[in-house]
Amino acid sequence: MDAADFDDVASGLVEGYLLFLRGRGPEPDLAGLSSDHRRRVREQFAIVAALADRTPALPPLADDPVAIRLGLAGAASHRTAADGRPRAGAGTGTGTGTGTGTDEDEDPVLAALRQLELRFDRQVVLDYSPGWRDWQSGQLSPVAQCSALGESVAVFTTPGGPLAGEPSDVAVFLRRHPDISAVCLSSPDARDAALLTAADAHASVDPVRGWLEPGVHTAADLLEVTLGRYFESRLPRWERVAALTDLIDLGDVSADALAVATATLASARRMRPRLQHRRAALTVVRSLDPSSIGTVLVDVQAGRLSGNALVSRLSALAEAVAS
Repeated sequence: MDAADFDDVASGLVEGYLLFLRGRGPEPDLAGLSSDHRRRVREQFAIVAALADRTPALPPLADDPVAIRLGLAGAASHRTAADGRPRAGAGTGTGTGTGTGTDEDEDPVLAALRQLELRFDRQVVLDYSPGWRDWQSGQLSPVAQCSALGESVAVFTTPGGPLAGEPSDVAVFLRRHPDISAVCLSSPDARDAALLTAADAHASVDPVRGWLEPGVHTAADLLEVTLGRYFESRLPRWERVAALTDLIDLGDVSADALAVATATLASARRMRPRLQHRRAALTVVRSLDPSSIGTVLVDVQAGRLSGNALVSRLSALAEAVAS
């Protein structure tokens, strides 16, 4: 059997072995192959067995967190309004308060907070029993605290929606808990949430409209979106730091410095000023030597020239040009 024929036979055997692994056919028979060909085919079988069907299995629809969040599964899917959207408060069971578990009656606010934690790869830490848990005021119900680095957000639910939450209550809460950066008010179904800082919880002055009510500039959105935007703007975006070898390998920068000086002087020389003092300055610029400017740039970058020495070098350069 030549190489081309063996490749065709091996391909067919591999396809049959893949069907065998999936329970859709018998195990291929290698009796008609030579010992060397059987060894090579078994090696391919081993690779197929190691790689086949390695994608994660999808959870049942009833346990799918995305389907539950969209109201397509779980208790919320059976309590829908006429337009097909979950009614306010649908799927807002008691829950465990621990942020774990997939009960059908799970609170949508807790589900949204868990999704937020997973989205930020647990850079945002959830605390379901913060020190202010017993704080009560008006219709605000404490839920959890979200923290990342030095930022902490207290999450409350309010039956009337986020903008119905009393900003005065938020202002009092932030004064009593200075370690909290902001307060997020959410509707029980997590569809409307607004984030208020200390500034948002007080009246503000507009140059045209005068005094404005607290929270007038605060927009409501999904709880995940509201908190996500807040932490996205505060968590650092780490970038690669240049290693010492990268800095050392910059090499001779004299040519680059000369090119920059030449291009800069050429751009300045193309100007056509109308004022007399600018024309005089352009005359001086036209007499400058790009190589002398490039030398100054190299010495500054190398650390050989700074402070008074740099001022003296530039003064000497200007005097030489003016003479």
